[in-house]
Amino acid sequence: SRTNALSSALATRLAWDRVLRELALVLPNDVTVDSIQATAPAAYTAAPPPAEGTEPVHFTLNGGTESQESVAELLARLSVIPELSNVSLSQATRVEEDDTEARHPVTFTITATLRLGS
Repeated sequence: SRTNALSSALATRLAWDRVLRELALVLPNDVTVDSIQATAPAAYTAAPPPAEGTEPVHFTLNGGTESQESVAELLARLSVIPELSNVSLSQATRVEEDDTEARHPVTFTITATLRLGS
């Protein structure tokens, strides 16, 4: 009975420290994270289900980098994190060259679904 209780508890747990550590390990050197929005999947259990064929978004990463290639590299690296699924690029924008206020020439938004018990 203890084994079942432990299995049940672990299946509904998300180790945020592990997710953030893994994110830090796969982040390319030339990528800057501006913001992360994340909500534990358990918070969505009371919400209505997403549209058919789509997964809920629990994780959104906004940032900037020097090139589109770095965004592609980040997408590939994020896809190997066990707690993330359906990693996808929502938006990537190249900033105009005459915009001297821009920190990075390319800004992006990446979304993913968080998995419990990974």
